[in-house]
Amino acid sequence: MCGDRFPDVIECKTKKGKLRLIFQFVAFLAVVEVFFVFGISGIRMIGSVPWLENVPRPWIPGVFIPAYVAAHGGVCVVFCQLGPLQLTLSNWDPVTAFVPFGILGSILIFGVIFGRSFCGWVCPVGFLSDLLTRFRVKVLKRGHKEPSKNLHDRLTFLKYGFLVTILLLTLSIGLTRLFAPDIAAAYTELWPTEFGLALYTKEPMCATCPAETFFSFWPIAFYRTNEAIQGAFDLGMFFSQSILYLTVTVFFVIGVLLTRRAWCRYLCPQGAISSLFHRISLFSKTKDFDKCVKCGTCTRTCPMKISTVEEEEKRDRVQDRECIMCLQCVEKCPEKALKLRIGTKSFLPLRGD
Repeated sequence: MCGDRFPDVIECKTKKGKLRLIFQFVAFLAVVEVFFVFGISGIRMIGSVPWLENVPRPWIPGVFIPAYVAAHGGVCVVFCQLGPLQLTLSNWDPVTAFVPFGILGSILIFGVIFGRSFCGWVCPVGFLSDLLTRFRVKVLKRGHKEPSKNLHDRLTFLKYGFLVTILLLTLSIGLTRLFAPDIAAAYTELWPTEFGLALYTKEPMCATCPAETFFSFWPIAFYRTNEAIQGAFDLGMFFSQSILYLTVTVFFVIGVLLTRRAWCRYLCPQGAISSLFHRISLFSKTKDFDKCVKCGTCTRTCPMKISTVEEEEKRDRVQDRECIMCLQCVEKCPEKALKLRIGTKSFLPLRGD
């Protein structure tokens, strides 16, 4: 049976598994806007490419989706929700202060409707995590290492602490820019924006964001390598001032190669925001207690290591704040005890043979 040895690859040979992979890929192209064409995701050297100088870049203001899409600096279709929220706080002025209705409204609307579904179906960082997991299983032939349940449960709270830290630090930056502009100016000089990195790297989360790292820093690095070969660019200086991006790369890859969706489980602050709506989200799952035999299939197949679905014995609406609605548990349940629920309607999605 697919996944007997590697439970984290169970979905790969099922109809829904393939459907989600295709959806993730299409969403990846849509959200990141085919970045090599439209020049976003931090590809700031677009002005240096003659045939791309006049390529129109669409702009729809006020659209903030709960998925990391890399820093855009004002030339993109959609933002993640944390980027503009940080930008608002870091440039806060009590005299001209305003409520960022677009950001807060997006958080509320997407949270109530989708919960953390974006994590499982849209977010490019989640897609990258799933690709690395497949690489580990199919190429390296290695299973995953799971922490104990108690340790896992404790680690899931790290992202909430990370989120609070980011918001407090960002607000402190805004206050520093307001009352001590000289100190704030020194802070902004820490980031190598002169090398073409995105403007939002001056914000704390964007400086440590995997999306910024993989979809902005590395494309620029590869592009600059060609200039360095021609002697027109100091690549050594570029990397020396980008040690944070290199660190994020190493830790992200190691984390995913050790266990499934390590970033999403334990550190993603955007996931922390979306998880706050898990009890009221329109998307959830239902459980038929009469059919459930406690076989543990749902727990073993879950990329987020959720045991709530198996353990729930009171409410038929089964939802967990960590659930990314990938629906692996629904599809692989041998007793068909689980169903997808949208609003008040429940149904079974595509199932594998």
